Amino acid sequence: MAHYRPQATEGARSFKSKAPWLGYQSACIREFRDKTSEYDWADLYLEIELQTEGSQYPQNMRIFGSFDKNPDGTIKKNTLLNRITYLVDATGWKGGVDKNGNWVDDDGEITDLAATLNAHFAVPKDVDPEYKYLVYVYKEWVVNKDTGEGKAFTRVDPRLTDSTDHTAVTKFKDYIKFLKAKGIINEYFPPDNDDEGPWNASETVITPVNRRPVVVTASKEYDKPGIKDATSKQDRLPFSSS
Repeated sequence: MAHYRPQATEGARSFKSKAPWLGYQSACIREFRDKTSEYDWADLYLEIELQTEGSQYPQNMRIFGSFDKNPDGTIKKNTLLNRITYLVDATGWKGGVDKNGNWVDDDGEITDLAATLNAHFAVPKDVDPEYKYLVYVYKEWVVNKDTGEGKAFTRVDPRLTDSTDHTAVTKFKDYIKFLKAKGIINEYFPPDNDDEGPWNASETVITPVNRRPVVVTASKEYDKPGIKDATSKQDRLPFSSS
């Protein structure tokens, strides 16, 4: 029996199909970058560069956060652990984190997470892509509360799904529907006459009326949130909602 493989633009949401890179996208992993050392509050800040069938431009998925721990120092279920589990399940990796939050695989403790993941799962940029995963890409309107200026940023939901696993794909789509219904994914649809602009952001500064804005504090880079200026409500999603 042939494996289920979603089409690149399946479920894409845009006005008059102007944005084929939005919505559910088949994706190829090009590179893992471990940026944890740049954030003193994070136990993990993993950036995953993706190439999607719907766009010629790369897009980054970010998995970041801190572990919740029991009194004995062992980790317990929370958003970060949930997102790591999605990554492990989607890739079929035999590694992951142990009960103390250390990265391990069959060979023991991992000292270079990005190098390990790249060796196993990243497709080099000079090699034809393999679109093995399904992701959800959307635009979010972000308003800086200090300046009142707004920008539309492109986001990738931090859940990676094996596109050949029909059950996993169904669960993923139900999960996205849930996040939308709860307003955790706060999706922004540009007006029909709006220039799509570059892949990562449009410089429009009017406040849209079709979705409520996400308000953040001033930051040099919206896509590198600190504890108090996370750019999305989803960055603070409780484990039970994932």
